[in-house]
Amino acid sequence: IGRIDIATRLVASATSLAMSELNGRIGDTQVAGAVTVGLGAPRPQITADLRTGRLQIDPFLPAERAAALPHRLIPQVVPATWRPAPHGMKDGLLIRAQAGRAAPAERWSREPLDLSALASLDADIRLRSDALGYQGYVVDDLDLAAILVNGVLDTQRLTGTLFGGPLQAQARLDASATPTLATQVKLDGADIKRLLVAATGNAMASGRLNLDARFTSQGASVAQLVSALAGDGSLAATGVDVTQAARGTPLAPLLGLLEASAPLAGALAGQQSAGGRRADLTGTFTATNGVLRSQDLALAYALGNGRAQGTVDLPRWRIDMAGQVRLAPNLLTGLLARGTGGTTPETLPFEVRGPLDAPNVKLDTAGFSGGLPIPGLDKLREKKGIGDVLDTLIPRQPPSRPPATGSPPTAPPSAGDQVAPPPGTEPQPQRPVRPEDLLRDLFRR
Repeated sequence: IGRIDIATRLVASATSLAMSELNGRIGDTQVAGAVTVGLGAPRPQITADLRTGRLQIDPFLPAERAAALPHRLIPQVVPATWRPAPHGMKDGLLIRAQAGRAAPAERWSREPLDLSALASLDADIRLRSDALGYQGYVVDDLDLAAILVNGVLDTQRLTGTLFGGPLQAQARLDASATPTLATQVKLDGADIKRLLVAATGNAMASGRLNLDARFTSQGASVAQLVSALAGDGSLAATGVDVTQAARGTPLAPLLGLLEASAPLAGALAGQQSAGGRRADLTGTFTATNGVLRSQDLALAYALGNGRAQGTVDLPRWRIDMAGQVRLAPNLLTGLLARGTGGTTPETLPFEVRGPLDAPNVKLDTAGFSGGLPIPGLDKLREKKGIGDVLDTLIPRQPPSRPPATGSPPTAPPSAGDQVAPPPGTEPQPQRPVRPEDLLRDLFRR
């Protein structure tokens, strides 16, 4: 922890130890305040009122054992592919994500929690700190008030700023028998980019996050606590804009869906700016036995307004959600509806299933059928950013030729027929158009 240099006024007796006017440094952290230790009871009675500068608690914690650490998440992105969708859905755009990660059984430690230290003393703590940090997570302007009595730690007040947003939290941990935990957390306007940098080291997306949640649990290990988690809450992610592949974080389901659909949304709405890609997500949830359920997730962005429902299974580290996006009216959807006689789908189904930090995200665009005459479609294809989308949704059709007089009608060439070039022209090598190439060009925008 570095050099310790402390000055204090000390008064000691057989039953107490009082340090007042305490001032100095522990490592790089400035410390000031007062501490009293009562020695007359069966357990030491500690009363502390401290003020610190920036305090990083990692050096004060026990050394980590490498064998018990979870595997480092190493994103491995597989390119977007067209393939049959699971659960009977039609073909569509499937964004498949894979990541090197711990298996669900290994993710949560089953080693018994050792909370015996909480039963070895009683304490009344007041701590104010310029910043309290653990790894990449830092609470600025921390104000903490906590009481520890008979093995029960009651954090009566914890306020500060986390990732740029105001934080309010309370927690109660009873370690007297089987550990029991109850907590309330409210976070407003946290910077999603800063959160992702702390969690993964990469700024995968921007936006703001609000969270209001209450949880309770009981268990002798982290795995048992996760499996017994119960509670409820609400969340809102606003102005979310995905800037790169969103893998290796519990926000991957939301970011993956936006990553899959934001380019399509921007093109359909005629918006190539960042404003056309941003999205808002709101919803409420309940938790039982570690499984979070939501029936009212709402998604709003340039593509339209979406609804979703499903579950997040924390013990198994999996997500299973499905929903649909109702397309927002615009020029392109109007032309499609006019050309198809109103048969163009008004909604796009989507699915998010798989590991929580690397799910499969599927946006079903199979409802857009090709081969239908749509006035002005060729001119619309010439617009930058829209042509690729139309070519993906509605493939170009080869021009038809009227049969010569007196000649029997001829069938249109099949996909495998070779069409001879007009006389006097050299045949040009044709590169086969593959769906994956179109999608790669589309999602590169």
